[in-house]
Amino acid sequence: MFTKNRKKLIKSLHQKKYRDAHGLFIVEGEKMTRELISMNSDDLGAKITDLYCISSLQESFPEAEIISSEDMASITAFKTSPGILAVAEQPALLKLDLDRLNSILILDDIKDPGNLGTIIRSAEWFGIEAILLSPQTVELYNPKTVQSTMGSLFRATIYRGELEKMYLTLTQNKFTLYAADMNGDEIKLEKWADKKALIVGSEAHGISAVSKMNAHKTISIQGVGNAESLNAGVAASIIISHW
Repeated sequence: MFTKNRKKLIKSLHQKKYRDAHGLFIVEGEKMTRELISMNSDDLGAKITDLYCISSLQESFPEAEIISSEDMASITAFKTSPGILAVAEQPALLKLDLDRLNSILILDDIKDPGNLGTIIRSAEWFGIEAILLSPQTVELYNPKTVQSTMGSLFRATIYRGELEKMYLTLTQNKFTLYAADMNGDEIKLEKWADKKALIVGSEAHGISAVSKMNAHKTISIQGVGNAESLNAGVAASIIISHW
């Protein structure tokens, strides 16, 4: 039921500290909400705790509680509400079965939520089996991240942990670590290992010193124009498309 206390809770979820404290996050928009509902029907993904829509969407979402446009506007994370909003539990991070994985993407301090969402979406498109996040990578359940994944977030295997420990574990499990770097070898000439992990660094600083020390190879995308660099999401997408 949409009470004053529930309204206050949902509005608080616009801030990371409250998303972390309650273990909840917000999903908005018809496509994203349908993706979330579909995953719940299969007992997968994030469990829905609240589902609200305005009256014009009642036929499309009969399971949702109807609230006024004014109430919807007060709880949306966006300037203009799409009229449908769900609150869901943040899924527990799963332990990785590295014996069954062959392709992993490692994000080293990605700061932009839109970039993170784009990378998660591209990773699903190209069949990347798991995504590892450094502790300083932007929050997974930031509304902009959630929205830009276009539903891929609900199907992705994602883990957050210390880079040095992850690199050690991956190396012990026979993964070749490739780091994206402006001075690396051209990707078109690379003969990729069967078990591989790609490290993509921050938009401003590239890969960290820890990543440089642990990478087995550095690779780059050769350009012909005068642009200084590629967006992190674009670079990650181009490289994994070669896998």
